[in-house]
Amino acid sequence: MAFTVVDQGAGGEDNSLDNSFVTRTELYTILKQLSDVSKFYELEVFEVLDVFREGGTIQEPGEVKGRYLTDSPKEKITTFKPLNANILQMPVVGELWLGLHYTIGDANPYYMGRVGKDLSLVNDGGYYNESAPGEERAIDTLKLGQTVLNSNKLFKDYKEGVKFKNVSPQKLVSFEGDTIIQGRFGNTIRLGSNQNSGIANSPNIKIVSGLFSGGEDLDDDASSIYLTSQEVVDYSNPSFSVMDSAYDQPQITIDSNRLVFNAKTDVIGMFAQKDINIQSVEGDVAINAKDKITLRPKESTIEFDIKGSDNGKIVNLTKEGIPFPDLNMAGFLKQTMGIQKVFQGLTFGVPKLSNPLTLASGVKDIVKGLEGAKNFVEATLNLEFLEKEVLTTKTIGEIKASLPIPAGLLNVVGSIDDFADDVEGTLKKVDDFKKNNEEKFKQAAELSSAIDNLVPTGIARVLEEIPADELSQIPGAQDVLDVVSSEGSTLGGIKIKDLTENDIANAREFGVFGDLEDYVAEQGSIQQDIEQAKFIGKILNLTKQEQ
Repeated sequence: MAFTVVDQGAGGEDNSLDNSFVTRTELYTILKQLSDVSKFYELEVFEVLDVFREGGTIQEPGEVKGRYLTDSPKEKITTFKPLNANILQMPVVGELWLGLHYTIGDANPYYMGRVGKDLSLVNDGGYYNESAPGEERAIDTLKLGQTVLNSNKLFKDYKEGVKFKNVSPQKLVSFEGDTIIQGRFGNTIRLGSNQNSGIANSPNIKIVSGLFSGGEDLDDDASSIYLTSQEVVDYSNPSFSVMDSAYDQPQITIDSNRLVFNAKTDVIGMFAQKDINIQSVEGDVAINAKDKITLRPKESTIEFDIKGSDNGKIVNLTKEGIPFPDLNMAGFLKQTMGIQKVFQGLTFGVPKLSNPLTLASGVKDIVKGLEGAKNFVEATLNLEFLEKEVLTTKTIGEIKASLPIPAGLLNVVGSIDDFADDVEGTLKKVDDFKKNNEEKFKQAAELSSAIDNLVPTGIARVLEEIPADELSQIPGAQDVLDVVSSEGSTLGGIKIKDLTENDIANAREFGVFGDLEDYVAEQGSIQQDIEQAKFIGKILNLTKQEQ
């Protein structure tokens, strides 16, 4: 509604009509008193036609182009400025806004608020062509400086903007007394309280970006900051694992998928009267510093508590390399003392066995020594001499020096680097190697044992039990067959030569069975190498740690 205010001139002395002479100054005073000054005020709804945008025709940020709904010719397009440049809500093309004229002939009137038709919607939607109803081309102008967003377009082709898209965000529900600021994109600020829970003095501020529904919810909303005074905040996970969920005292809650605190030029300070909790459920906790990291307990201790984890480890990354178990002094001493007891038992016990008077004492000494052997074996097989929870990086060279690959398995295992990269795969190769050679080694060992007994018939019996194709695979087995069998004989019915034990002993002394004996010795050593490889595998398994 438009209105005019008239400010009539008023002055001091009533001498405007007398016939006396006046000075120039007195004349100006009289004229000012007699003048009437009018100011014109107008509020009227207009349709937004174009807004400030990159590459557009509007030069000043915040300005819009529009046309009044009444008493406005189709071609008359007016530029409107924001009434409050400090708090700016940018109109969208097609919306209806309230325009304000301050004086008659004001070249740039102001816009001051949106006229909404549907209060349930954040973005009310465009009301295109409200200022020129019935026109096929409501904005039909190509005049220089007057081109607007939808200029020369049909009504059906109108759009809200070049980049703006109405995402139809949820409307934030307000409660009694709330002050709400809601953006067009699902971002909200509520200046409210917890009075709905019956707590009178309970102010809060809730800021949300990515509102999911009509009320704030930390689990569903994208990012949130809550400033509360007397309110229980329903934290989203994983806060419950370290925080009291029933806390209702003043607090600030920041919730999102990622939180970044970045001090560009100075420090970040964290201070608490009570606990400070830092927890990562699935990832790492990294603390990096250029100069130093200081842990300074005043009346407390520093604890590395990993007992609640199945594979928790303390890793000291002192150098480039593989995390390797530190020495466990208790287990190491158990090994060392065990060996010492063995030698003590043998040293003191064995000499006593030759004297009937000291025989019992000697036996006791040897038994004590055997207990030491038991401790040594336990500590060794169970890796008790290593810290399973504390790892320090070692170079490949250091590991090679402490864990050399057995010579007999070099072709199977490869280098220590390969072993460390794939412990389980390497151990499978070793196990397969053992299985493939197990039967042949067993047969060779039985044949060697029969030779040790120096009984020709016993040797022949072992030979008969070995299939011909397998016998040919055992080094030196043919030499044994040639010694004990008659000319032209077969394994199915070996004809034993008329041999004595001395003949067998002489043949062994002259090295006839050398290939077989060498093979058995080599395989026996390899069997020990296999156990050593498994032992090394146990140690390397301890080195598996996420880097």
